[in-house]
Order: sequence, then C-alpha cells, then structure tokens
Amino acid sequence: MISEEKTFFREIVDYYFVTEFQNRGSEHEHGSLWVKNAPIYGVNSNSDIQNFVDNYLTCSTYHLDLELAKIHEHHHTRSCKKRKISYYRYNFPMPPKRSTKVLEPIALVDETLNEKEKIIYNILEKKQYNSNNTFDKFLDELHLTETDYILAIQSTLKKPLILLQWKPSHTWNNIFAKNMPKLWNENIDAQFVLNAYAAASYCTSYMKKFDKSMTNAFKRIRREHEKSKMNAIEMIHSLAKACLISNKF
Repeated sequence: MISEEKTFFREIVDYYFVTEFQNRGSEHEHGSLWVKNAPIYGVNSNSDIQNFVDNYLTCSTYHLDLELAKIHEHHHTRSCKKRKISYYRYNFPMPPKRSTKVLEPIALVDETLNEKEKIIYNILEKKQYNSNNTFDKFLDELHLTETDYILAIQSTLKKPLILLQWKPSHTWNNIFAKNMPKLWNENIDAQFVLNAYAAASYCTSYMKKFDKSMTNAFKRIRREHEKSKMNAIEMIHSLAKACLISNKF
C-alpha cells in the first residue's frame, strides 16, 4: 500500500518489515523504508532533512478525530524503563519545539545546563498542556530563553536527534506519516533515520530476535495440558496453532 501510494513517502525503492504478535495475539509490524532521493544526514544539509520531515511526518493530531488521536498518544509501559536510564528510553514526553530541527550533541559549556534539562523533563512529565499553551508560554514557565532551552537539550545528547515541531499539548504524541492514520486507522510510529548503522542494527536485531511470546505461549499450553489432562494429539494441535501465529518475514 505504501509502495503504491506515493502520497505517504514519495517513491519507495526498498523496504524491510517483520510481523510480530504480542502475548495477547495482536499483530503489529516493524520495518524500514528507503525513499527515493531522500536526504542523507552528513551528505545533505540539515535544512533539507528538516524540510523532508515536515513534508511527510507530524506529531499533530488536530486533523484526526478524537478516537484516532488517542491511539497516537504514548503511554509508559515497563519497556520504557527497560534499560534503567534516568529518563524514559523512548524520549517521552518530547520537548516542545517551535520548528522541526536536527539537534546535535555539544560539549557541556555550562554546568547548569544539565539541571535546566532535568527541570524541562520534570515539568513535562508532571503537567498536561492544552491547545491554548504555546511554545513561548512554555519557555516563560521555564524562565529560559529559547537559546538556553535548545542548549540544555543538546548538552545531554549522545547522538544527533530530530525534534519535530512539537506544541506543548503534543509532547505525548507519536510521530506518524501525515496521511496514513485515516487510512490505516491504527497507531503508527515513524521516524527519519539519521544513523545508517542504527538502521542496519534495527533490521538485523529483528531478524535474530528471540520470540518471547512464543515461549510464553508454549508454557501456557503446557500448563493447560497439565490442568485439563488433554491428550498428546490435542497438545500437538495447540502447539501447531501457536506456531501459525509466530513471526512472519
């Protein structure tokens, strides 16, 4: 669908995807798309990348109905704290931005920048903003200039990061392709790849990923077998059914 319909990401020259099933059986996809003539970080300008991202990706849900907008809100789960880092591993809540920008790591020029960055995320974590809150009002609440705000975020980066134009009311929204939610009618997470190695690592990790859901399914079937006294043939049928909904490439 994405390859045929060029309004989503222009012309797709290659793609990779894998289908996964959660423990409860809900299906979801992970994948990478190679878009024809897409700008490349380190080759094209950051301005070219920012324009490309603004053309195809957004975190604004104003154009979606309420139910579809809620689907694109991030909610913390156990995996968000999986790596035991100080902040949540998926960077939510996202810091608001006046415009989309590629931010790059900087040397710590001011010891107070780390404290300012902690204040930013603490406020975002605890407070809910509505559509009346602007980026300028948010800066006033922080008592920061826009320059200091950007420097505070950059001072903690380990690698380049794209921050979209995020309004304070959208800091919990996923990034998604502008035209896809109404057609797909489900949650979509999308991001522009800055690091080619990270993209390759992402693909290979899913190729080799051990399917924990399959192990859990087999354990559940074994427990049911012990409780219900199902015979060997019935258990084999149950195992075969679980295999049918395992990962597909």
